[in-house]
Amino acid sequence: MDNAAWYAPRSQARLISGRICVMGDRGVEPPDYEQLVAELKTVRERGIVHLRDLDLPALGQACRATGHAEPDVPLNAPMIEGLLRAAVEANIPNRVGNAAALLFGLEPGTRGDSPAQLRLLAAEDWGVSAERFRREPQALILSQIADTILGFAHTHHQRLAHLNLERRLPPTSRLALSWLERFEAYYRIWTPVAALAGDLTAYRSTLLDPDRPYDLDPDDDPAQHGYSQETQAAGYVTFALWHYTAFLVCLHQFEVRHGGLWLLSDERAEQDAANAIYRIGWHTPNNERDDSYLRDLHDLAGGEMHPFLNLLQAEPIGRTTHDEWLDWAATCRCSWNPADSATSEHYPTHRHHPGIDRNCQLHAVVTACGDYCALIDDDWHRIADWYHLPTQRLQPVDAERLYEDWRHDPGTSSNEPG
Repeated sequence: MDNAAWYAPRSQARLISGRICVMGDRGVEPPDYEQLVAELKTVRERGIVHLRDLDLPALGQACRATGHAEPDVPLNAPMIEGLLRAAVEANIPNRVGNAAALLFGLEPGTRGDSPAQLRLLAAEDWGVSAERFRREPQALILSQIADTILGFAHTHHQRLAHLNLERRLPPTSRLALSWLERFEAYYRIWTPVAALAGDLTAYRSTLLDPDRPYDLDPDDDPAQHGYSQETQAAGYVTFALWHYTAFLVCLHQFEVRHGGLWLLSDERAEQDAANAIYRIGWHTPNNERDDSYLRDLHDLAGGEMHPFLNLLQAEPIGRTTHDEWLDWAATCRCSWNPADSATSEHYPTHRHHPGIDRNCQLHAVVTACGDYCALIDDDWHRIADWYHLPTQRLQPVDAERLYEDWRHDPGTSSNEPG
């Protein structure tokens, strides 16, 4: 697929991307919706094999507006067919996309079939008679394909705005502010992702601390009941489960608000962001029902950690989910020296620490979280000067370094980076 990609398992966000063709500062305006629907109906009635013989100005304009045609290259039938295929594929595997592929003769072996035969195939796929399909579902399908094409045009205009920001050209304020809204959504996901990786790192780092400062003798402090280094570490896993839940909620909101559309500087960045999000979920011990349960619990708790953790312990399924996270985290046997942490990484990973196993599931989540955070930060800073941000990247506070500073000199520790 040239313009769309999906990942069926779990809740990975959908990625839709297109080629960037620079056509001035704003690009070509999209065609009128009604005219686009009318021309799609003409293509359906005549058949895809007759595209070359049809007068399709709206679809031609859509090719340029979506970046499927260069501004100085004459339009041809393959360009229009490519746009139509992309729009149909963007609706697969749902009902509209499957029927549209048959209706337009885009399924293998159907290209030369008559329009009447293609409509019959689409009606059978929809589960209605050909006559009923002609009255209702066909109109719905043409409308959805037209809307998808217009969505491609909007996405392309957004990319042109991003490109102009990168090239230090002045895009319209509306488009630039639209990018700001988009990055706000990315950073809403970024926040729990960063916290998730931080807590998982703190879990293992706490177990590696040779001084074991959290071991408390119950005779010295009866109220703590023998609080230990392992107890402290397990607490980080519990907090990590909370942050993972917050990540699931933010990701779901992103899918609802933006259709799961990763709109970044280029296709590679979009694919990498989608992959990082997918990897975060894939390497945890959860399945899709577990994720759904956690989102529901988050809502019941009003989005607050304390009631969430209480609810988690109040039900057998919650306790089981929590225990599975503890068991999953306990499989990590990795080690590293915090003093050797690479400043280029958000968190320690196998890329810079030989003691971290690249097959460790806990660190696979940490690595994916770090990748997502780095991708969003890098893409944001490409256009940051439009918002009058510093040109130099500021290093974030490193939790491990703060902890090391505190351990060596707790009397002079501060919350400010040194």
